[in-house]
Amino acid sequence: MAASVWGNPQSYCRLWRSTANGLEGLAALHNDGLLILDELSQIDSREAGEAAYLLANGQGKTRASRTGTVRKSSQWSLFFLSAGEESLTALMAKSGQRSNAGQEIRLADIEADAGCGMGIFETIHDQLSPVSMALSLKQFTSQYYGAIGIEWLNQVVTHRQKIARFVTDIIQNFVDTVIQSDATGQIIRVARRFALVAAAGELASRFGLTGWKEGESFAAAKICFTAWLEAFGADGNREDRAIMAQVRAFFESHGASRFDSANHPNNEKIINSCYAQSTLTNHIF
Repeated sequence: MAASVWGNPQSYCRLWRSTANGLEGLAALHNDGLLILDELSQIDSREAGEAAYLLANGQGKTRASRTGTVRKSSQWSLFFLSAGEESLTALMAKSGQRSNAGQEIRLADIEADAGCGMGIFETIHDQLSPVSMALSLKQFTSQYYGAIGIEWLNQVVTHRQKIARFVTDIIQNFVDTVIQSDATGQIIRVARRFALVAAAGELASRFGLTGWKEGESFAAAKICFTAWLEAFGADGNREDRAIMAQVRAFFESHGASRFDSANHPNNEKIINSCYAQSTLTNHIF
């Protein structure tokens, strides 16, 4: 859906299945634009954290030329979206790594569930089910794409002197609305990114490109930011979440090869056995 704003979704979306060097080239290619990456789990879990820094920091690795001098590094400024079945924290835990706050604010995870019992959707309009809604969106975005993004850019360039104050005011209003007085700099940094998205959407509506009511883009960005903040942990639960992700990854990686049920053994050989005890059932595994 997001890709259809700028081009054909089939070709505009890219995959995470790449090395850090490959992502560097993709980032440079999408300079001053939007980079959309799908299937986060396809990148090597050992490189995922570095990739988050790479894309967000806007500069490639420093490399030496054949003569030993420093070659010019690639540079970019972009927004990037990522989709996947697991978070950055969970992916890194598979290789025994713990994500830090710097990585998590660069790749802000939002649960793909709107909380309305319809997956990512809050409403399915006249469709029969969330599945038919998704298929309908896929059908129409494969036919109609690219025009809105170009027209939005044309309007921004034409009215750039007038909209600067509007964008600044939207960003400040958004931050003031969603941020508590004791918020950390990291949380404010993420809030400003969501605020910029809100401002872009409000501009698109003013330009007559969306059909949305005034304030709708602002409200949508606020919902997404709130979901991120609840998961990230304004109350200090980020470390707990990282620990749980590592434990979950250990179970998923080793399963029956390291664990057996004391009450219902499978009589298979367990190598480097571990055990866990359920606090609910008092079962030992």
